[in-house]
Amino acid sequence: MRDVVLCNLYYDAFKVVLSRGFGCTAFAIDAPGGVLHARNLDWWTENSALARYTATSHFVNAPAGAFTTVGWPGFMGVFSGVAPGRFAVTLNAVLSLEQIQIAMPVVLLIRTVFEEARTFSEALKLLSSAPLPCDCLLLLTGVRAGELVVIERTPSRYALRHAKDGYVCVTNGYQQLDAGLGAARSELLDTWCQRFERVQALISQKQPRDPEDCFRYLNDPQVRMHMTVQQMVFCAATGEHWLRFPEPMPPTATGPVSFPM
Repeated sequence: MRDVVLCNLYYDAFKVVLSRGFGCTAFAIDAPGGVLHARNLDWWTENSALARYTATSHFVNAPAGAFTTVGWPGFMGVFSGVAPGRFAVTLNAVLSLEQIQIAMPVVLLIRTVFEEARTFSEALKLLSSAPLPCDCLLLLTGVRAGELVVIERTPSRYALRHAKDGYVCVTNGYQQLDAGLGAARSELLDTWCQRFERVQALISQKQPRDPEDCFRYLNDPQVRMHMTVQQMVFCAATGEHWLRFPEPMPPTATGPVSFPM
């Protein structure tokens, strides 16, 4: 029970440790068969527990329609999901100096959006305007060309970063909002820029056309982290999703940080 509660509250309640044990790289691109939405979930756990116990859940009879999430047994919120014919959403960690506030946990807000939002526009409005307890970056993609946007959030602020040249990338740093972190250092802060620049360079050289191309970029040595536990590609237009589990990589020179799971 302790582990189930921790998994559901981890992102919001433990913002102080996100800079050491949480990452993520994601990108979205207009493709011939519909917008492709790709992401690495980077989250350190002992013995690759979050990879081994991954659960794909299919929700039915929600007010706005069915949807699919990639999570774990007992996890009620959403880090990654797709609603066929509506949209897909993934969550990336980010840090600012803005104070935490009392609000619905972001992972439960995302689930609520999947349950209630009937269109890309409705999802964008809810994810941008709802109060949040903590910072986050949300990649939202829809079913039509051009429906791909990064929503930069603090507890009380938001900014939108739209696609350029048919694609958009996101790692763990603000591009539009001021985080106010100054010279603060962490593994998250030290690696996000390198990963962002690398995946953007790969896409600018050759844009992915299918899920295999996306997985190839997610597995690039300068994009994937040692704590990547899940890799996925969504297509909201068709409702399809592709999920893979990478082989463990050696830890970085500073070594991984352990959290109980």
